[in-house]
Amino acid sequence: MDPRVAGAQRRGHNGGAGRRPGLTAPALPDALGVFRHVADGVMALDAEGTFVFWNDAAEAILGYTASDVLGRPCWEVLDGRTEQGNLSCHPHCHVLAMAARHEPVRTYDFLTRAKDGTPRWVNISTIQIPAAGGYLIVRPFRDVTRQHQLTEALFERLGGAQAHPAHKTTRMATPLTLREQEVLHLLAQGEAVGAIAERLGIHAATARNHIQNILSKLGAHSRLEAVAIASRAGIV
Repeated sequence: MDPRVAGAQRRGHNGGAGRRPGLTAPALPDALGVFRHVADGVMALDAEGTFVFWNDAAEAILGYTASDVLGRPCWEVLDGRTEQGNLSCHPHCHVLAMAARHEPVRTYDFLTRAKDGTPRWVNISTIQIPAAGGYLIVRPFRDVTRQHQLTEALFERLGGAQAHPAHKTTRMATPLTLREQEVLHLLAQGEAVGAIAERLGIHAATARNHIQNILSKLGAHSRLEAVAIASRAGIV
């Protein structure tokens, strides 16, 4: 049995007071084994926000080992902040509340710190899966620190918030299509044309056409500038 799962199972049997009943030894391996060797970081929480799973990629991104986090509340480890600087990780966060209502949670970025104290921006998704007696909250994530650093550098180069004042007007006058928004989000994640085409199931030429449309609508001269404009406007 994987030691990360085994550790979580032992904690479940040793009676953590905040744990939901039913997340016992038979439930965890079947539900979480598929995430063990994926390239993205993957953490999993019980309904109270306690870590029950942490894969090797999560350790590579944030530096914490499974033994560092399993059995601890997620907010105690991550202490995440939103892009506006607001506290994101706490016992009553929107993710736990929405999971309790079985509502979908949109992907978002938040700022946390690695074990060594280094700031890390991560893009994180939420998947709710059934488990014996309840559910688990599976949270795949990837490091997007570099993209945020590039965006901040471009803001400084363009003169900060005062740069290109017509951008918002242009965006409002000519909204991006749903497909262009998907392409823009992938650009913001640092994906190249080929990867965008593969992920969306379209030809590379079509992806390039979408990118050109995005640049035109946002009044941008490069993909990086488009991401910066979109981030400032709240599109990504």
